[in-house]
Amino acid sequence: MSNKKKIVITVVVLVVVMAIAVGAVIAIRELQKPTEVEGAEVTVKFVSASGNVLFSHTKTTDADTLEALIYELNGDESLNAKINVQDGSYGKYIVSFVVGDNTYGNELNGEYVVFYSSISDTQYSTTEWTMDVDGVTYYSAMVGVSQMPIQDNQTYIFTVISY
Repeated sequence: MSNKKKIVITVVVLVVVMAIAVGAVIAIRELQKPTEVEGAEVTVKFVSASGNVLFSHTKTTDADTLEALIYELNGDESLNAKINVQDGSYGKYIVSFVVGDNTYGNELNGEYVVFYSSISDTQYSTTEWTMDVDGVTYYSAMVGVSQMPIQDNQTYIFTVISY
């Protein structure tokens, strides 16, 4: 067998192995996705930089991502709180949140909104950065609001950090 044929066969085998590996990774990721829950009960809290709960709201939602839940909350005129979102280079970006007449988060002052959740699944959150609110530990998000799933009986925290 010539060297050319050996190289071609090697390349074909490598391509097939890579295709199988990519397919396996995709299949595993699909299996790890949480099942969507219709009518999930969730709690959203806005917390000051010092850890004080400024606003808390529990609701039942059919939203599948935190982004969809944010738009749902912003559309509820009865709430005394809003989340300001804009498009960023990596997807939706939370600029600030408003509770009553007070706005929290101002990039010009080095204040940034971050979010935490009670989801400890390392696909979505990290246990390296946590926040305790009312004696409960919440985990820093590792994905954006567009990828953070809504899961039944979970809490989502928005707070401000300064750099």
